[in-house]
Amino acid sequence: MADDETADKPAGKATKTAENVCAACHSRRSELEQTDPRNDYHDAYSLTLLEAPFYYADGQIRDEVYVWGSFLQSKMHGEGVTCSNCHNAHSLELRMDGNGLCVQCHTAQDFDTPRHHHHAPDSEGAQCVNCHMPATTYMGIDARRDHSLRIPRPEQSASIGAPNACNQCHQDQGPTWAQRSIEEWLAGSGDELGRHPFADAFYAADNGKPEAAPRLLEIATDDSMPAIARGSAILRHAPYHHQGSLEVLQQLLRDDEILVRLGALRSMETLPLNVRYHLLAPHLDETVMSLRIEMARLLSGIPLEQIEPDMANQLSGLYRDFHETADYNADMPGPQVVVGQFHASNRDYEAAEEAYKKALTLAPQHEGALLNLADLYRQIGKDTEGKALLERAVAAAPESATSHYALGLYFIRQKRYDQAAIELKAAADLALSSPRYAYAYALALENLGEEEEAIAYLEEWKEREGPRPQLDQTLHRLKEDSR
Repeated sequence: MADDETADKPAGKATKTAENVCAACHSRRSELEQTDPRNDYHDAYSLTLLEAPFYYADGQIRDEVYVWGSFLQSKMHGEGVTCSNCHNAHSLELRMDGNGLCVQCHTAQDFDTPRHHHHAPDSEGAQCVNCHMPATTYMGIDARRDHSLRIPRPEQSASIGAPNACNQCHQDQGPTWAQRSIEEWLAGSGDELGRHPFADAFYAADNGKPEAAPRLLEIATDDSMPAIARGSAILRHAPYHHQGSLEVLQQLLRDDEILVRLGALRSMETLPLNVRYHLLAPHLDETVMSLRIEMARLLSGIPLEQIEPDMANQLSGLYRDFHETADYNADMPGPQVVVGQFHASNRDYEAAEEAYKKALTLAPQHEGALLNLADLYRQIGKDTEGKALLERAVAAAPESATSHYALGLYFIRQKRYDQAAIELKAAADLALSSPRYAYAYALALENLGEEEEAIAYLEEWKEREGPRPQLDQTLHRLKEDSR
């Protein structure tokens, strides 16, 4: 589109240190240490990537993500625009009112005109921010603008369940009308609206569509894409890793961009421990703290006495950093759950139980703590003690498919298939596109002797969601057995 053309930008006043100061508050992140503006952001914080439910699949703000993750997606950030080009760091006020802020870079004769915005001058629709930085109101009073500075794509947004700036104003019209209006404006100009580059792939991945996997790898390795999008793409590829994608992971773990390496690390959760170690062994000397913490967590469970002394020393250093960060966040339930998982991986079950219980002391209804403690009891032969925890998790988060699924599996282990079917159906209904939950529910029906109902359920699921190898095999077997 024509708005890719810009005039010369004013020199950015924000240094790297100033960006660290801004992002330290204006981002969705976890803290690793006491804030010090002299330190790099990624040594003090671990940023939330473009994940559901915090962002829509096209990267628009959804939950309270506090600007920075949005701004990192923008062409403005990529071109060197910084916070202080628009905001006064001391007064917190905008540097100027209205479109004057935007025409510092974008020439007024090209962009601050009805030929571009197609609205009456000085109207709400003529304000650049209302089209390119739509606001979301949180807590009923706090309107925050999306800083990804995007081009509205009404029909594509509607197809992935995301809002669009046009219909936020024109609520009496639909996305098809808005799309057609934009395309009519562009007719004859040689410009096309085009599709958002990662929205479709992210949406497909978020809905369990394995056909998204090749596109996710393309995005992750595309140097022209924002680093936060690339990292978010490889993170979403986690369920689909295969031998070929491990080679991509090796490449991404060497990437210059910290957020790409961060996404690559977080995607490795689904890999076996020995594969993680093979991939990460060359990188144990990583210096960025947020990445070191991720690596320590991923490699917990590696027996130090069974690896080379130099590697063991480096891994011990990662573990020390992990524990220092955990101590800094000891008053928060989420970090206590992570500590519990770390100890459980190292088979220190007593320490893991202590961490999970501390999390529940801090937040008695914390779903992650309840589920992890119940699973710990399963691992150490105290499965029946986990039942009350699983029931508490379901009561605390009745709309969580994960809690219903965990309780359903408990009943499966106890051979109480009627109760298992109830919980597993609840999980499957809450996450309709999940093949794992559909598979578990179908097996519960089979155990109840209701093979025909299981076949009907899987056929309906396959027609709605498409084929999946494991479900297809189960469906074929059930049909064969019923003959």
